[in-house]
Amino acid sequence: MSLVAHALSSLESAREYLQLADTDITRDRLLESMINAATGLIENYCGRRFKKTTYTDELHDGNGTQYIFLRNRPIVSVTSIYSHDPVVTDVLYDSDYYVVYNNQGYIYRAGGWTFGHQNIKITYIAGLDFDAGDRPAELEEICNALVSKTFNNPTKYGIESEKIGQYSIKYAGIANLVEGLPADLINRLKMYANMESDVV
Repeated sequence: MSLVAHALSSLESAREYLQLADTDITRDRLLESMINAATGLIENYCGRRFKKTTYTDELHDGNGTQYIFLRNRPIVSVTSIYSHDPVVTDVLYDSDYYVVYNNQGYIYRAGGWTFGHQNIKITYIAGLDFDAGDRPAELEEICNALVSKTFNNPTKYGIESEKIGQYSIKYAGIANLVEGLPADLINRLKMYANMESDVV
C-alpha cells in the first residue's frame, strides 16, 4: 500500500499528529491505508477532488440558465465545451461567449446553456497544486483527525474490515467518523463542499 497521489496528508504529518516517533515505521502501511481512506471519505463528503487533475468529457445537464457548476474547483483552465448529442456530431461552444469563474467553479454564458440531459461536455483542469505546496492545512488537519480516531479506536469509528498484513480498510461511512470532531473542523469541512453535493 502506498499513498494515493491526491492524499490529503502525508506519513510524516500523520505520525506527528499521532505523536509517533519518526523512526517508528512499523505501522506505515496501516497509516497509508488510513490516510487514503480518510482522503476518499473527505472527497466524497465534499463532492470534489482537491488535487489538480484533468477532467475529460465531463457531462452536465444543460439547465436552461446561464450557469454551469463544474464538479471540481478551483478551475485552472477550460480546454473545450461541446454541445453533446449521441446521435449527431458535437458542436464546440465559442470560448468568446462564456466566462470562467475559476474560484467559484462555474462557467457563465450570457446566452444560456441549452436545456437537456447530459448534453454539455466539458474538458478542463481543476484543483490545487499539491506539488507547489497548495494543499490546505485545514484539510490536512481534518484528514489527520480522522486517521487518529480510527488509529486509536478502530472498532468504534467505522472500520468495517481490516486485513492485517495487507491493511485493506473499509469504512462504514463518513457519519461515524465526523461524529465527535470539533465543531470548527466540521464547519470548515462543509465550507469545501460543492454546491451540488449532498452535504447540508
